[in-house]
Order: sequence, then structure tokens, then C-alpha cells
Amino acid sequence: MKIKRMELADGWYPKDRKQCEQRILHFIEEYNACEAGNWLGGIVPHAGWYYSGKLACQTINLLKQTQPDALVLFGGHLRKEDSITFYDYDLFETPFGNIHNHNILSKAVLNELSESIVEDHSNDNSVEIVLPFIKYFFPDSPVVVFRSPPSYLATELGKTVAEKGKELGLELLFLGSSDLTHYGPNYRFTPKGIGEEAVKWVKEHNDREFIRLLQSMKGDLAINHSIEHLSACSGGAAVSCLTASQSYGQKTSGEIVDYYTSYDIRKDSSFVGYLGMLF
Repeated sequence: MKIKRMELADGWYPKDRKQCEQRILHFIEEYNACEAGNWLGGIVPHAGWYYSGKLACQTINLLKQTQPDALVLFGGHLRKEDSITFYDYDLFETPFGNIHNHNILSKAVLNELSESIVEDHSNDNSVEIVLPFIKYFFPDSPVVVFRSPPSYLATELGKTVAEKGKELGLELLFLGSSDLTHYGPNYRFTPKGIGEEAVKWVKEHNDREFIRLLQSMKGDLAINHSIEHLSACSGGAAVSCLTASQSYGQKTSGEIVDYYTSYDIRKDSSFVGYLGMLF
């Protein structure tokens, strides 16, 4: 059996089971006012847990009213000219045990989009950082893991996954893993200089417009915005989740769980935006 091992350094999230569970329980307490609902999918951030773990945790926690037949995770960090990539593994390692790949759904999607998908054996934080939450909240549910480029293929992938899930009679949940604007010298992106005005611009303009497009389910426009304005590092993942949720359950809008930036955690000239959204 092919197993995708945990490869990120320890600082990204706790690799010890007990420590990992303690962090998750602490994250849940930080958002104890949030309510669950009839959700099909969610967009989550994928920075280290110190920065965005609480938001990723709570967004996924709000989906847990059902234990799906499979959970589809869309990762990112691809270029618009890239193909869709598929994590061709039988098992995914997490601190809480291994997660099985849903082979039937995987094969159905691969057969439909064979010319647009390549195998992926790389390590990417947009995928690994989310898997422990999936195993904790959905201990018996298998996964299917793709990475979506910020192009029309993101929409195509989302629609195909939803359609194949329906054909197979599967109850599915979807997750799109994406951070928002990467601003500052570290990212070579400083159109508004450095300091509080730059933070304000990211929050009130660059990130806000991308979030508005996602919330109103305008996936193609959201992808264009992420490319033209650098408002997301993995816009394709967010839009695959949006499109899958829209196609699978006829969702018409998204609901924001929370939004903040790494600057709110630790002030720095370089910072990143984080969004939790449910469909």
C-alpha cells in the first residue's frame, strides 16, 4: 500500500497525537459561539496552526453534523498553466491514524478528466495541514485529494467531483484549502508600502473583494481576481470547493466563519490573510 507520510516540520502542527488533540480542543473553545448548519463544504486556511489553525479547525468543526461517505480535499499552490494533480495514495498518515483514499470516487473522477490530471507525489502544506482535522472530526470517512490550478480546470474539477458523487449515490463534503493575500517584502508584493495602511488595504480592498466574489458564488471572477490582484495563493482550491458545493447541493451563497491576517497574531512587515467560509 502507498502511504502519504507526514513530512512537514514539527512547527507546522503537533505530530504527537495527545498534543494535537489538545490544540484542537483549545481551538474549539476559542470559537464556542459558532453554530453548525446544513453545510456541504468549506474554505479553510493552511498556514501553520499557530497562525490559522483555530480558523481551519472551527470551519471544519462546523461541518461535522454528518459523517460523509467521502470528504474531498482540494489543495492548491499551482500555477494557472498547470494540470490538476491527484494524490495517488492508498492511505494518508495523520497523528490520529491513517485516512483511506476513496478509490471508487477517485477512479470515477480520474476516468472523466484523464487528460487534465497528473499524479502528485509532492508534499504540500495546503494538503497536509488539513488532514489531521479531517481525521479528528471525521474518523471513519475516507478522502479524495486533488490540487487545483487557478484556471477553468478548478471549476471543471469541482463540477465533475459533484456529478460523480451523485452518480455513485455518495454523501460528500468538500474542503478548499487557500490562504489569501501574501503581502510584504517576503512575498515581493508591496503596492501600498509597509505598515498599517498596507494592512488596511489588504483587509478592506484586496482580500475583501476576493471574499465577496466567493460569497456570491462567482467562481470564475474569483479566480481572475486572485491572479490579477494576487489575492489568494490557491484560488483554484477555493473555487473547486465552491463549484462542487454549488453543483452538489445547489448552494447560492457562502457564509463567512471568520477572517483575519497573520498581522493580527504577530505584527510584521510581511503578512497573510486567512478566511473560513462555509457553503
